[in-house]
Amino acid sequence: MSIEITNAGRLATEISQMAFQLSRLDDRKQVLMFRDVLGDLVTMPIQLAPGATVSKMFAAGAVLDVLDSNGFAGTEARPYAITGHGRTEGDQFDLRGRVQMLVETAERKSLGQTLRAEHHPHR
Repeated sequence: MSIEITNAGRLATEISQMAFQLSRLDDRKQVLMFRDVLGDLVTMPIQLAPGATVSKMFAAGAVLDVLDSNGFAGTEARPYAITGHGRTEGDQFDLRGRVQMLVETAERKSLGQTLRAEHHPHR
């Protein structure tokens, strides 16, 4: 699961926050991820030159854990970023549905690899 932002302006800026904004269903709470998909800390601010794009990828399982542990529905969420030029939001989507699909797909692939690794054809 990732959040991507492109600086379409003519001036450089910096990103001070990237997160998912939840809807009224979840009291407009935010899901902030402090570690990326590799487990490294996400450090802010991030410099963003004119025309440049920054993408931060988060582990789908970790996002799902945050939703579950806080009792969030997460079905109406928007990715957003706060930059020196203000707040930018993406389109609303089903965050829970998306991360559940990614987790299930990863589990199926992992199971398939395990089964292939254990397959011993008749000799």
